[in-house]
Amino acid sequence: MIDKVKLFTNKLQWLKPIALILALVCLSFAGYILIIGSPQAELGQYLLNTCLGLAWSVLLYAFVKTFAAIPDKASKEFRFYRRWGIAIKRGYYILMFWLCIATTLMVLFASFRALRL
Repeated sequence: MIDKVKLFTNKLQWLKPIALILALVCLSFAGYILIIGSPQAELGQYLLNTCLGLAWSVLLYAFVKTFAAIPDKASKEFRFYRRWGIAIKRGYYILMFWLCIATTLMVLFASFRALRL
């Protein structure tokens, strides 16, 4: 499972700059609304959508950046401690994968709630 995630994220490396640009645009627009514009003005309605866009872009960047570095499975010719270290690293990435899935579900839930507003 984790090897398929690595292959998938290696194919999506071209999304990193797009996610960073989108995060910068959302962050600057949210800053504009909060600092220069008034939240009670007509721009205040876009603040939640801007924050959700920022959350989606940061989540996409973190997903692509993190899971591209998953180590390959240890071969039998490695010593015990090296195989054990690789297994611990892969377990850490599996834990991070489930954390990423949970965060994605929370942002998805927030996005659906925002559509009702």
